[in-house]
Amino acid sequence: MKRRTLFLSSLVLLSGCTAVHSPGTRERAGRFSLRAVGPKGAEAVTGRWKLVESKDLTELTLMTPLYGILARITVTPEGATLERPNKESEGAFDSAASAQELMQQHLGFGLPADMLSSWLSGEPWVQAPAQVADDSFTQSGWQIAVRRRKPDGSPALVTLSQSTPRQITLTLVIE
Repeated sequence: MKRRTLFLSSLVLLSGCTAVHSPGTRERAGRFSLRAVGPKGAEAVTGRWKLVESKDLTELTLMTPLYGILARITVTPEGATLERPNKESEGAFDSAASAQELMQQHLGFGLPADMLSSWLSGEPWVQAPAQVADDSFTQSGWQIAVRRRKPDGSPALVTLSQSTPRQITLTLVIE
């Protein structure tokens, strides 16, 4: 009995440690819906997302509505890795120079991960040109629109859309 209690206590402690982030880490989460229209027809996916950012790490996790992990993209100065726990060993892991390249290879579109943090804040990324109009802007082939704001003024609902090569509409609810 003591051994079981010790084991469970250590699991709780370890799981608590994995949730602790270093100072300077920013974590945001919410729900998403993705609609893609291409030559093969229309596809729609819904789920949850979590974005963890620190100085040398960006981690985007896409989950089912019940928090099962669909994919996790981790970006470091060395490059980007994709983990898909529900895939067989052949397609479970991949790496590339950037998250955008990984997404292009596996999803058919490339969302610029380095710009995502700014876009979720309702602002264009400062290191690339943008055309700004009220609560929307266009940058790097994407149109970003803040559809709803929280009482503190931060975005609560953001839509990202792209029309080429496929029509993509990604709606992000920020909780």
